[in-house]
Amino acid sequence: MKDKFMKNGVFSLEYDKETLKDMVLELQEESQKQKEVIDKAINLNEKIKHFVYENLLEENIIGSKIIYEFVEKQNKILKEVSE
Repeated sequence: MKDKFMKNGVFSLEYDKETLKDMVLELQEESQKQKEVIDKAINLNEKIKHFVYENLLEENIIGSKIIYEFVEKQNKILKEVSE
């Protein structure tokens, strides 16, 4: 985005409405992509949590609880970041 403020190879704080509009649209697009990645991570974590709960809990209670709690904490962080 720094290149938006470059004029004739020199950094300038002068800008116009089109430049600002382009910058806002670029940031919105980047934000949307980040939200999509976070949502995918949350969905994956939910699948892992469900798998652990359904398949490992009976065989290895301590290990399963550790994984389950880790996924829960990770989801909480991801949800906070995505808001």
